[in-house]
Amino acid sequence: MIEKKTALVLGAGGLVGLSYHVGALRALEEFGFSYTDADLIVGTSAGSIIGSYLAKGYSPKQLWEETLEKQGLPHVFNPLVTSRSEAARRTLGSLFVVGQSVAKLNLKTIPKGLSHFFPGGMFSIGEGDDRLLHDLGLEWPKSEIYLVAHDIVSGKRVALGQDRSTTIPFYLAAEASSAIPGIYQPIKLQNMLLVDGGVHSTSNLDLALDCDRIIAVVPMAYDPLDPPRNALNRMLRELPMKWLRTELRLAKAKGIEIVLIRPGSRTSKIQGVNLMRNDVTEVMHDEALLETRALLKSGRMGRKFAA
Repeated sequence: MIEKKTALVLGAGGLVGLSYHVGALRALEEFGFSYTDADLIVGTSAGSIIGSYLAKGYSPKQLWEETLEKQGLPHVFNPLVTSRSEAARRTLGSLFVVGQSVAKLNLKTIPKGLSHFFPGGMFSIGEGDDRLLHDLGLEWPKSEIYLVAHDIVSGKRVALGQDRSTTIPFYLAAEASSAIPGIYQPIKLQNMLLVDGGVHSTSNLDLALDCDRIIAVVPMAYDPLDPPRNALNRMLRELPMKWLRTELRLAKAKGIEIVLIRPGSRTSKIQGVNLMRNDVTEVMHDEALLETRALLKSGRMGRKFAA
């Protein structure tokens, strides 16, 4: 029997999404799918952080236990502004980064000195950077993993790790994939300025189209059979849903088996519209675990995961 190639796709979702991922992954393990079964991991933003830890051998249970031990997630909003003039310069730089992230123009190059005099980004992730460097290190894992970022110079998506000759340190690639435009400073790599891969898509499931089976956890989408009750919450998820539908059509056209985990109404209510909150870490994990467990038990995702 020919073994199926399996991809684990982990989407964007902010700090809240980190907890959602861990809860969902723990439920998947209960039903026979371990992260170690994945031949490829595709991570975007929060999903790139979780995916990077998995690729380095951290289990979902271990990630959760360490989160509890360290009393939650690290503080990731450390102001970079120290004066009014710097505030003005960073505001202009951040507006440029946000504008280019939306417009996706091919600038070919950015004038020298622009990013120096008008840096984009109002915050650093502070202790989060130290933790990623310590936990993930400089070397890329041997397993296949794509960390999705967006280059604001070319206006194109960049799948870090797809080219195994990449020179960016592993921990920094995870940071680049989650560098929210206007909030955090872009990560420079050669002639590129990299920001959050969610600019292109919050799922980027199409990067796994050469696989036979895709297990996707997409915190910024929603279950169409149990959508968010809040109109604003649902509206903010429509673009991620549009991207996801397009990617799913491509996957289904190739006959790829798909298991899709996304929030229902209760979970999306806990997430809310501010995905960078860190005050719902435990309840988000617990609800994602329960909701995913119920979804898999219902049979909506088809047969169990054993090949």
